[in-house]
Amino acid sequence: GDQDQDDLPFHCARCCARRGVSRPVPLSSVADLPHTEMSRSMERAVATALAEAGVEAAPVAVRETSANRERSASKAAMVERRWSSGQSYPTEFPYTSRCIIGVQRQAAADVMVFVMYVQEYG
Repeated sequence: GDQDQDDLPFHCARCCARRGVSRPVPLSSVADLPHTEMSRSMERAVATALAEAGVEAAPVAVRETSANRERSASKAAMVERRWSSGQSYPTEFPYTSRCIIGVQRQAAADVMVFVMYVQEYG
């Protein structure tokens, strides 16, 4: 858009590497990280579950901090085999690697209370 790329509040690791920056730009709060459809849905689900359990605590902010398309190579022994249908075994499997965090504000600081790395194959 109209905003200069260097004025953005956050740069991913790849952008930092391209710019020769050794680490991402510090954030003042988890609220500075953008939401995704999945993070919004998970955040609502966490809030509902805590409310239904009667837990009174600071809200948990959920963010998806990375989503990278990757490929996993198949082992040679598996590639040599065939499926029971006779179809060849794939030489690689595409997947999305994601990192999802849960952060809660405690004593004027954002504290990461949950982190999950997942690989979604397909």
